Amino acid sequence: MKKAAIILIYISFGIAIATFVGDLITFVLGLIRHNIFETTVFVSIIYSLITIVLTFPILNAIKRATSKEKLVPWAVVTIIFSNLVSGILLLIMSESELNSAYQETPKSFKTNEVTASTLNEDDTYAKLMKLKSLYEQGLISEEEYKEKRQEYIDKF
Repeated sequence: MKKAAIILIYISFGIAIATFVGDLITFVLGLIRHNIFETTVFVSIIYSLITIVLTFPILNAIKRATSKEKLVPWAVVTIIFSNLVSGILLLIMSESELNSAYQETPKSFKTNEVTASTLNEDDTYAKLMKLKSLYEQGLISEEEYKEKRQEYIDKF
């Protein structure tokens, strides 16, 4: 349900961009040809612009929401400015559906066991790479580089 809401919001975003461009052209041509200020076209431009601007904060809020209380205001904003169906899906979504993305364990963590030695190897490698970078940039002397490098290797 969460994915469906997000997909519909992206579709609304595309439609809002198309509407914005079309209405903007209509508005400008109306001003140029007839010197007419068309209020309905202007309102449509503003509404489309609001939809475009709010799309990414809405999507970010949906992806980060961990409770229904945090999602409800964004669902209402979605209903008003983006997509009625998406907003309703967000409102009726259960807590378990909302948090399912946070509860799933990636397959790599299920099948591969991370050990202290693996973490230590990665940490030592990162330290050595950082040390080499400092030396190459001239931020530490050759003597400091060799001394610290040997220290990291000895700890490993």
